[in-house]
Amino acid sequence: KSIDFILLPQTKPQQTLPELSEMSATLACFSSVKRAGDGERPAPVAPFVLSMFVGDRSGSMCTMGTVPQEGVGDFMAKHRDLAKGNPRTRVQITIYAFDDYATRCYHGSARRITERDIANVKRHMEPDGTTRLIDTAVEAIAEQQNHVDAIRREISCSRELSRLNPTIAVSFTLLTDGDDNVSTQYTPTDLNAKIKEHQADYGATCMFAAANQDAMI
Repeated sequence: KSIDFILLPQTKPQQTLPELSEMSATLACFSSVKRAGDGERPAPVAPFVLSMFVGDRSGSMCTMGTVPQEGVGDFMAKHRDLAKGNPRTRVQITIYAFDDYATRCYHGSARRITERDIANVKRHMEPDGTTRLIDTAVEAIAEQQNHVDAIRREISCSRELSRLNPTIAVSFTLLTDGDDNVSTQYTPTDLNAKIKEHQADYGATCMFAAANQDAMI
């Protein structure tokens, strides 16, 4: 078994080529992107990328062996490569691991991720305990929304950034193998509503690597 985390295109579909080409040198300038062999330009990376991974480390995850640990390590490495390959883009990632409580294992610039950071996160993903799924997911989404709001305030304080209206690419990934058996603060209906809010109000792409969790989406 394996888990493949794919970096999504970090642009808004409605963003047009003229809008991107007008962005300043401090942003990801579309005009500097090389054309591919077919003459088409690859999708440019957004100036701001916020990615969050929330991983289940409850006891039942032991049936997956080291797959979750390797998957989150790959997630971190790919975002580090994205950040280093696009120095004008601010790539921020947040990693949570949870059983009957949640641990924030990493939060900060993807460019600064070290092999020690990856090893530490993998250690936090070792299976143990029960499954506080719903409370953790709702709280994590709310935290990511706060991060987006902070960037929006930063943009609003800059006349130049406000004029450019840069993209904030937001993604939320949830890995779990089973049903919640600990949460007390929120219900599946609350989580469903929070996910829809995240998609509608924050433009978030929500991804799930899960079994029997269709009712949440």
